[in-house]
Amino acid sequence: FDMMRGKFCVKPAPLFASFFRLIERRKMIKLGMKLFSTNCLQTPDFAASVIDYVNAHDDMFLELMAVPGSFEATHAFFGERVKTSDVVVHNAHEAYDFNAADRNRRETNRQMLDESRRFADELNASVIVVHAGNGFGRAGQEETVYQFRHFNDSRVAVENLPMINDITNEIMHGLTPEMIAEIKDASGCKFCFDFAHAICAANGLGLRHDDVMAGFAALKPDMYHLCDGDINGEDDVHWHYGEGSYDLDKYLARYIAPDALVTMETGGKPAGIQPWINDREYIRRLQRQL
Repeated sequence: FDMMRGKFCVKPAPLFASFFRLIERRKMIKLGMKLFSTNCLQTPDFAASVIDYVNAHDDMFLELMAVPGSFEATHAFFGERVKTSDVVVHNAHEAYDFNAADRNRRETNRQMLDESRRFADELNASVIVVHAGNGFGRAGQEETVYQFRHFNDSRVAVENLPMINDITNEIMHGLTPEMIAEIKDASGCKFCFDFAHAICAANGLGLRHDDVMAGFAALKPDMYHLCDGDINGEDDVHWHYGEGSYDLDKYLARYIAPDALVTMETGGKPAGIQPWINDREYIRRLQRQL
């Protein structure tokens, strides 16, 4: 009874409020399986099984890595099969010589992004994930800002990166929330929060994991990448869930939005789909325990 208002007031018990928040979280989070565009040429049965599984589950989506030069040979395979309403395209990265920090690669970077745009148009994707650059120190960060500003596509989402590029051994950009915020503020792009990259960068920089995580979460990511790994390591190892020491339950509870797209970046390129089905079930078990 509210003595000030002179009437009875009904308020939901905290336990029930928590219960309904949990139901909403279970309902809304979507988990993504990741294919390379060339998978349909190299392992077409595997690629088709992933797409069929994603199509059959409302809580799943597809992330497609756009391998440079593959659009003409592969887009029909995906365009005819992908039926899910949520698709993410991942732009080519350092392994394909994409580097937004290198002013001499502006044209080749644009060409690779154009191919990602073609895949995104074909599949009606709402996000194109693009790595921040690497190398050249502060000038490289400024060039990264410049290139993202001139990509001029509202679907582009900058991804935070680990400390060291394991291909070139150069220091990456987008290591901290401040670096990502600089790129976002200048370009208006979206943000893909990669947990493994954040942990690797925090370890390399000597920063507290939770400080880095909270800083990235405050930027309101548009999607997430999540795998398992060595909580004390600096290498991005992409282990299956349960194989490492990441605090996955904490990340789900604290840092991932209830309407999130979360790509399961686990296990590299498995021989079959079952390891990824196991990863999906692992995350759902964690959610039920929150």
